[in-house]
Amino acid sequence: MMMGPSGSGKTYMVSTLAKFLGVPVATATATSFVQAGYRGTAPESVVKSLLERAENDPRKAEKGIVFLMRSTKSAEQVVAGSSTLVALGCKMHF
Repeated sequence: MMMGPSGSGKTYMVSTLAKFLGVPVATATATSFVQAGYRGTAPESVVKSLLERAENDPRKAEKGIVFLMRSTKSAEQVVAGSSTLVALGCKMHF
């Protein structure tokens, strides 16, 4: 987990790290994700994006980086974004 103010270089750091390691990276905004059946982006789309960046090679993709950004500071949307992380298999601790 990385934390820092907007414009501090978090996305740049992840992109640079991925380039250094030679792995694909998929970046997405966590608050845009929704559960299946609702309007918005399904969490699986970021995995699909990672696979595409790995030239559709699952072995490359499984070593890649998924970077979820929080685009808003609203407490309601942070909680909504956490359900996305759980859907992707991340454990949350508040």
